[in-house]
Amino acid sequence: MAVVSKIVKWLILAGLFVLVVGVSAYLTLTAIIDSEAVVVIPDLRGKHVVYALERLTDLGLNTKVKGSSYNHDIPKHHVILQNPEPGAEVKSGRDVNLSLSRGPDSIQLPNVIGLSLQQARVIVESNDLKVGNLTYSHHRRIPRQHLIGQYPPAGTQTATQQAVDLLVSLGPRPKGLKVPDLSGVDLDEAARLLDRYGLSVAQVGTRHQPGHRANVVISQSPPQGQRLASGEAVSLVLNRLPPDLERPTAISGGLHLFRYRTPQGFLKHQLRVRLSQGDVTRDLHDALVPPGQEIWLLVAGPRPASLFVYLDNDLVETKVLD
Repeated sequence: MAVVSKIVKWLILAGLFVLVVGVSAYLTLTAIIDSEAVVVIPDLRGKHVVYALERLTDLGLNTKVKGSSYNHDIPKHHVILQNPEPGAEVKSGRDVNLSLSRGPDSIQLPNVIGLSLQQARVIVESNDLKVGNLTYSHHRRIPRQHLIGQYPPAGTQTATQQAVDLLVSLGPRPKGLKVPDLSGVDLDEAARLLDRYGLSVAQVGTRHQPGHRANVVISQSPPQGQRLASGEAVSLVLNRLPPDLERPTAISGGLHLFRYRTPQGFLKHQLRVRLSQGDVTRDLHDALVPPGQEIWLLVAGPRPASLFVYLDNDLVETKVLD
């Protein structure tokens, strides 16, 4: 009986050993299978951080916030970037790094009223803003080319890279301007003289009149001495060479290539090129141009024609195309 009892005990122990080994193997295999579980990364871009945290936790992934930055398009506390990318397959328990938006960066608008246009440009652009539309008006106290107003107003909280519209003074409004005598001067001098008087060139015509140099003014309308309001225009007629002495156009086919380079420096310039061609006057170019940049304009149409180049609203060059 003692021998049988010992055998039974050994069999029971052996059975328990096998059971323990089997359970351990099962648990180990299950752990290995679970550790190899694959998860597909969801697209969390543009989602709120709380949503991203809940979604990643449900998938058995760890959320790590790795920095934040200003963003004009994605609201504050929403995901800008994620790593791994959406659709990537990773093992459960993997870290997912998120970069969050701090919302649009904002700045308090500076006060540029009373400053020169050039100073205002420097201040606006140094505050990571842009100069928007420029409008002009007379003002009895604020000098010409200085700021009367701005929009949005100073002190307004706004996002960076927003445009600030500026109202620029033309100086005091003259009571009445006498048209100067422009006869015998070339177009460049006539345009500059009118500009000093607060007037402009309306249109430019030509005709041949013996005894005068080419491209000088031989008549004007209104005539010398007539009073005009500031900003009104004067039409000019220039002396043209006889047809047999006219020069060919600069490019075949009736085209002319006009080139102009802005001055060197640090600030952009408002460059406007106006074309006067017969009874038609129009702007060929009107935009902010970086310093030292050259623009090329191809001018087509009937001759003669005249070009007027304005830099920051000041006439700097004229050219007759004949």
